[in-house]
Amino acid sequence: MFEDKIEINKSEQQITFLGYLWRTLLTLALLLALVLTYLMFFPKSKITLPSFEDKTEQNLPLTGQDGLYFVELPSMKINLKPGESNYTYIEISIALELSKASDKKDISALLPRIQDAINIYLREVSSSELQESGSLYRMKEALLERINFLIAPAHINDVLFKELFVGQ
Repeated sequence: MFEDKIEINKSEQQITFLGYLWRTLLTLALLLALVLTYLMFFPKSKITLPSFEDKTEQNLPLTGQDGLYFVELPSMKINLKPGESNYTYIEISIALELSKASDKKDISALLPRIQDAINIYLREVSSSELQESGSLYRMKEALLERINFLIAPAHINDVLFKELFVGQ
């Protein structure tokens, strides 16, 4: 009688184990079916999202030699701060003077920030300030300070205005 209860308990344990096993296999089969359905009806998207880490170096032209190098930034068209005169925008093309050619890598990596700093500074300049004596020198010094702050420990020696057009 006691042995019958032990055998019944063992058979009940085997049945519950088989029940758990059956439920686990059924769940895995269902998950596999869902994954296969997803792969069949929702193929991998052809759209690739941009990644900042995988971005290759910007193709900025580097000219010069013997400790004097120049990097040309893309030209920019920026709206000016509203003022009394009719000038509304400035088109600017800038070159940066470097002492080491290896600093080009730092400038290329931070090009969006450099362009943003230039954009923010020039948007606060009014057209009347551009007409004042020494305004281009102040603009050059302000941009030099801001860009050097952004690219530190790299260093630029000068900001050169290649083209500067103020228009309506």
